[in-house]
Amino acid sequence: MMRFFYALCLAFSLTACDASPTHSSYTRHADEPGYALVVAASTLRQERYPETVRLVDAALATGHLTSREVGFAHMLRADASLHAGQPAEASKDIDALEKASGRERSQKDASSSGGGVDGAALSESDGLIAAHPNNLDGYFRRARVLLDQGKAAAALIDCDIAVELDLATVAAWDQRHAAWKYFEAGQFAAVIDELRGYPVKTEIDPDSILLLHLANAKLGRDDHEEFDRSVAQAGGTEWPAPVLAFYQGKIDRERLLAAASDGPDRNTRAEQRCNARFHAGEYAVLHGRDEDGRTDLEDAQKDCPFNADEIKAATAELRRLK
Repeated sequence: MMRFFYALCLAFSLTACDASPTHSSYTRHADEPGYALVVAASTLRQERYPETVRLVDAALATGHLTSREVGFAHMLRADASLHAGQPAEASKDIDALEKASGRERSQKDASSSGGGVDGAALSESDGLIAAHPNNLDGYFRRARVLLDQGKAAAALIDCDIAVELDLATVAAWDQRHAAWKYFEAGQFAAVIDELRGYPVKTEIDPDSILLLHLANAKLGRDDHEEFDRSVAQAGGTEWPAPVLAFYQGKIDRERLLAAASDGPDRNTRAEQRCNARFHAGEYAVLHGRDEDGRTDLEDAQKDCPFNADEIKAATAELRRLK
């Protein structure tokens, strides 16, 4: 975990990395496909754009990246292509990113390239950025519109911002790996320390928000005001937004599971169902419905992808329920 985190710090020259975290558990090995994205990020900062594209190509070709890593890969390659003066290639990656997030371009959008772009699309992305300046989706939506208008230089600015914003999310991937280890061990205070003890904007990372809220609930702490504030800051409607809404009481378990089955590909749907089952189980346990919780946790244990953090966490929770 620390290797990946500090490699990112080195790649992006973050002053925040002067902090010295006290926890360590997970190490991402250099032969993992996701590690190639760390190196790709470094080459992007060093303006070695062909090398960035080559590394992203190789990582995507393995087929072993998580859905979030796939998204980050497309962001890196789109940004590299724009810097290299290849807006058409960047457009392909932004299209792939939107498809992966379940937001494919409409026929109206696709036919509007060449100057006749619908102004509503630009206004929509401007509004999203204004409301949620830390949410990178708005920047990529606007970059898509700007590319259609032939404004590659303006699109590059938005892509640069989105990549920098997503750095916090990428660092949070490994940050959460360590937090999950403490959760499995029932060390919920350590989970909170882990998530708050890093120079990563936990408040804008939805998965960290969820884990932090769950750890607080396990300790009997009422953090609903902080939780609601963090959810509002995070913004967005993509997964795990339905899980956040579930904990806020805005949707019930049935709607949560239905939302989990709505995704752009089989792997994404599997990850979402795993996440939904785990949190539905935890929610039931927190509300004194141990049998209902056991059922969902057992389903998560059986159905989650082999590398999902929720598998070990569900197993540990089921042990605690015995």
